[in-house]
Amino acid sequence: MSNKPHYYPGAEPIYVKLLVETGEHKIIGGQVIGTEGVAERVNLLTLAIQKSMRADELADIEYCYMPAVCDVIEPLTAAAEVVLRKL
Repeated sequence: MSNKPHYYPGAEPIYVKLLVETGEHKIIGGQVIGTEGVAERVNLLTLAIQKSMRADELADIEYCYMPAVCDVIEPLTAAAEVVLRKL
């Protein structure tokens, strides 16, 4: 994934790793690595952990579409969907 749409200047890769309980699928940890847009995603990940959010709830969050800031597919949502497919 990228931190911006691939056609925007300055689009850089961003990597998201989620740690999820196998039983209830609660998010218990994670990592976000990249050069830009990391702080906002870490803040959202922190909120998800504090509120004991499940992976399916994170995958279903609606995000605004504003190409300069957020692509159609949010990297945290994509990571949550990958987790759900693996469980």
